[in-house]
Amino acid sequence: MSKDGEVASASVVKDAGDDPDVTNGAEISARLRPMVKLEPGTEDYLLEDDSLSVVLRCVSGVGVATREGVDVPVGKWAVNPIPRKMILENLSDSGIAEFFNKLLLEISVRDGAKIAVKTLNPTLGIVGGVSILGTTGIVVPYSHKAYIDTIEILMRNIHSAYPKEIVLCTGAKTLNSFKAFHPEIPEVAFIRIADFIAESLELLNEYCFKLVHIVCMPGKLFKYSRGFKCTHAHRNSIDMSEFVAEAHECGLTPSELDLVTAMPTVRGALNALPSEKRLALLRHLKRMALARLSEWMPPETELSLQVVDFDGTVMEALEC
Repeated sequence: MSKDGEVASASVVKDAGDDPDVTNGAEISARLRPMVKLEPGTEDYLLEDDSLSVVLRCVSGVGVATREGVDVPVGKWAVNPIPRKMILENLSDSGIAEFFNKLLLEISVRDGAKIAVKTLNPTLGIVGGVSILGTTGIVVPYSHKAYIDTIEILMRNIHSAYPKEIVLCTGAKTLNSFKAFHPEIPEVAFIRIADFIAESLELLNEYCFKLVHIVCMPGKLFKYSRGFKCTHAHRNSIDMSEFVAEAHECGLTPSELDLVTAMPTVRGALNALPSEKRLALLRHLKRMALARLSEWMPPETELSLQVVDFDGTVMEALEC
């Protein structure tokens, strides 16, 4: 960290722990300075709260979104909503607004363009660099055995306290959404299983839960429908040609199939469809996923598969 007059700079080297992340070791730098007048560029974000306005700009190594289907608008830097929210909150909490209430924050990633070639960004239509992602700012250990052992410990504890039902969520968004939708289910019943769907369901054979809820988002739903036992992108990426084939089975018109085919992501493809066709396709995938998932769990346990939409709502309309 350094300071030169009213300009402050800092950098950090990313430590991904044991997560197989190609951005491990990347140097991320930030430079902060006051602005007399707010002048965001077309690719920039204007972050504001009651006391502070921040222009967020990426100067090198961070990509720009060129297509729909990701968490950032077309034409904007690939900095996801949660990191943007965390940046504004941290600057507000620092008390800097007492001295400057208009700021320019510039972010760069050394060799970001080279690193991005090894990521999914070229497929997703994010050009020029990596994406700034994240939901908590905390790296969770990814070792397969350690994670699965942790799931087993949690499952055992849940069964001793609440054997009625268990909720297996893929991540923070699905957990928080389903918890808000079902406040009657105690917090102790929830587990974040990440990508380890098959191992988690096979562990259920050791415990006699009456009901298991699996809560995922549409991308994971499609992977479940394909029978992927681990859904991590580095091991099982989505083949959009297979997604298009399933869309064809749902009776989409040629023009609707063209819309789906043009999209690089499940999110973009679904959002391109009219509501009734989108729901029909998701119901079709859900039926396929239920058949696959039931193969990995005890037959006496009731299975409930719930899908959380991209906006965080539980999709009740998908009940089969």
